[in-house]
Amino acid sequence: MSRKLFSLILIGLLVVAGIPAALAQDGTITIDTEDAGTIVGIGDGRLNAFDQAAPVAIYYTNECSEATNDLGQRFQPTTAQFVDANACTRLDILSIDPVTGNGSLALQAYPEDIADIFATDDHNISENGVTLNVREDGQFWIETAPNFEGKVYTFAWFDEGRTLQQMALPEITVTTEAVVATPAVTATVEASATEDASTGDQ
Repeated sequence: MSRKLFSLILIGLLVVAGIPAALAQDGTITIDTEDAGTIVGIGDGRLNAFDQAAPVAIYYTNECSEATNDLGQRFQPTTAQFVDANACTRLDILSIDPVTGNGSLALQAYPEDIADIFATDDHNISENGVTLNVREDGQFWIETAPNFEGKVYTFAWFDEGRTLQQMALPEITVTTEAVVATPAVTATVEASATEDASTGDQ
């Protein structure tokens, strides 16, 4: 999905929800809210668009062409092969230079990488000062190494199947106590009236 299309979809969802939003030519997103006033975000498709001072930018990138072969597979340039469509989406996390604002790739994860994360005991991978964590319910969060002030940046979101399409999420079992309802017992009592016919002496 292109970043501009993602931004337009985001704006559409906000407008449907009754939140006025606009995408400016400089690539910023403006949202007017009653509580927080005007919020300005970066409209290039990053997930953390409203964290303008974030040291990383998080993107979903669809790297396959739209053309398909007879099997419905799409061409993936990085492997030069036709692959299933669910293998086309990857997660890119870019480190942002605080001076220039330029980004450099810090961590990249494909669906098979996400599956590998689930297979580890600690459910995370780290590269270039960025750690991607995955919970069993599909929530992701990233943490950065401490900056010069010792501050760590974190951002959490639900993947919602974007890079998990190749695998089934682990089944989550919820145990609840069953409430046993006692059926009401209705007893029908037949009452018979005995009528004493007494005759009086006249």
